[in-house]
Amino acid sequence: MFLRTMHRSLFGQTVIIALVVAGLGIYYFGVYPFIATLQDVQSSPLATTVGGVESALAGFAINERQKPGSGQPLSANEVLKGVAAKNPQFRYFVRVRGQNYGDSRPPLFYEQAQIPKIEAFQASLSNPDYCGNLFRKVTRDDGAAGYQYGGCGGEAYYFEFSGLSTSLSNQADSLLVVLQKMTWPYSRVFLIGTAVAFLLFMLVLAANFAQIRRVTRLAESLDLERLDRKLPERGLPVEVLSLVRALNHMISRADEVQARRRFFLSAAAHEMRTPLTVLRTRLEMLDDGALKDKLVADVQRLTELVNQLLTLMSIGSRGEPTGRVDLIGCVHRVAISREPVATARGVTLEFDVQPARFDIGGDGNLVEVALANLVDNAVSVCSPGGVVTLRVGSDGTITVSDTGTGLDDETRASLFEPFVRRSSERGGYGLGLAIVKAVVDLHGGSVRGENGPTGGALFTIAWPADKRSERALSA
Repeated sequence: MFLRTMHRSLFGQTVIIALVVAGLGIYYFGVYPFIATLQDVQSSPLATTVGGVESALAGFAINERQKPGSGQPLSANEVLKGVAAKNPQFRYFVRVRGQNYGDSRPPLFYEQAQIPKIEAFQASLSNPDYCGNLFRKVTRDDGAAGYQYGGCGGEAYYFEFSGLSTSLSNQADSLLVVLQKMTWPYSRVFLIGTAVAFLLFMLVLAANFAQIRRVTRLAESLDLERLDRKLPERGLPVEVLSLVRALNHMISRADEVQARRRFFLSAAAHEMRTPLTVLRTRLEMLDDGALKDKLVADVQRLTELVNQLLTLMSIGSRGEPTGRVDLIGCVHRVAISREPVATARGVTLEFDVQPARFDIGGDGNLVEVALANLVDNAVSVCSPGGVVTLRVGSDGTITVSDTGTGLDDETRASLFEPFVRRSSERGGYGLGLAIVKAVVDLHGGSVRGENGPTGGALFTIAWPADKRSERALSA
């Protein structure tokens, strides 16, 4: 999967570019100059020895040109020593930065190839970046010979050899060995530079990625109901900073919209409370009859809606609870208060508690409100003869299950949204589960609804570990 999406990642794109550049550099600096002679090198032991001599002389010249005195002396080179032992007429000469190196014999091709004129011409140029190269192999009576000149940036090197008639080995090197011998001396500077640049770029990229991941974690933790935090802007690369600033602006606008919405609902609910109370009082003064009972019931439903709206608004405006709650006591009180409601509908309310006491950090009144709404919701979907079970696990997890019709896919998608009812035949305004979700979120917990294993709906509330404190377990 990573390889398939690698081209869409900044890290992957960098790796691909680095590999392409390194491959081109190896080919251009290490392979291409010798492609024409690879077949000869592979088939002729003498050609292999010639390649070894050229590699030794070129490596020494390049080292001396880059860092004088850092290379191994030519007299200590194993390849040159071996060739000289088998070829009495073998001789070599190297000239770097105006210094001559060799076996104390004058060069054969230095003057013949007009190297001094080439050096003088290059020195006379106004552009010091002019580069020139000359490479040639010849065959003489005393054996194979050749010379090479390279000059660039005002620095030049020259080497030659002759008298090579006997190879070091009777067997040619493999193509892989030859490529290794020829590639590394010519391309190592490029490869090392590319590797260092790649590592430095990766360090910079990793530091920026760390900042981006920090912003991502904060963005994922934002609560849409409490947008008082903003994403950090310090330490971010310029390319990402504009996006983060746009997101912070959007968060500020969303926070303003949320604040206006909460203010409107809260103000409307408060303003409706008093007229509804007055209206109900006046209706109670009317003569008894079917119309009076219907009007009183309607006013009661509106009053319940106002109270639920005020509860939902008050939860959203509260800070994090700091008290301690006896969870088992809350569950007992909710079960006792909801028993008459369940009995009136012909529904059995069962109670199953494993620990004798279980404390959590939070607000006991709000926890009871959430549990009461879950129980009322479960009772409302059960037919007469149904069962609602309120259970508390050993880890404080609370489950409320019923024997109703369960949840369909459409219902699960908007289960905890306000003003969404599971059935048009049920009463209420669809705020009960929204209140449950708001209370659990305020306590840092989680609530989910699903179909139970034996039918009906199953709601589960789990509390965060840092808020749980089990006092004692039942025997």
